[in-house]
Amino acid sequence: MKAKLLIKFLALILVAGALPAMANSIPILLGPLVPVGSCVPTTAWTCAGPSTVVAAVPGLGTITMTGFKPWPSTPGNIGVTLDSNSSSFVPYVGITGGNNQDEIDLQTPEVLQMTFSKAVTVTTLNLNKLFVAGVRGDTNVEIAAVNYLFNGSFLGTSFFFGTQNGMLTVNNPFGSALIDTLQFWAVPTSSATDASNSDFGVSALTVTPVPEPGTLLLLGSGLAAIAARRRRKSS
Repeated sequence: MKAKLLIKFLALILVAGALPAMANSIPILLGPLVPVGSCVPTTAWTCAGPSTVVAAVPGLGTITMTGFKPWPSTPGNIGVTLDSNSSSFVPYVGITGGNNQDEIDLQTPEVLQMTFSKAVTVTTLNLNKLFVAGVRGDTNVEIAAVNYLFNGSFLGTSFFFGTQNGMLTVNNPFGSALIDTLQFWAVPTSSATDASNSDFGVSALTVTPVPEPGTLLLLGSGLAAIAARRRRKSS
């Protein structure tokens, strides 16, 4: 009897220890992030190329942000910037040293790559300065594209269209895909080929880190122990 109680107690401890490690959603507002390590921010903030921006995210680890121009041959040759000076917009991350200096522009093209230190699923994505035709001189609706990858393998591309106020929130933008890298780029349209007709920034994401294999094994062991005890009891 004591042995059975001990097994049950240990199994519950295993499960209880594993459940907190099962990740919760983490909202990531890019505005408050502060680059560490490879870049010393100059305004709020601008990291001129060549540079790779690393920012710490509590509960996740880090996000590494790299600018490409042209894509994909020259990673890190162009800077990454946070634009927080426009009072009418939420702060957003884009590319500096390119065509429009603070957004992910159409020409060349520019690409902003974000790499997460842990695999995640993305539950929300917030884009900024992505307008419909007729707003701020845009002749066509602006289109943002995001490639999503895991462990170096390309999984797909999602496309997002401009809004009247330039701000867009998308739920489950990549479905349930497990990812560790996002690549943001602007989509050319038939009659708008200059940078100001297709550019945008990234304001925020909500991600859910995927539990480490060891956590899943720990949880599985605890559940298996409980199941084994129940089988013995019923027999």
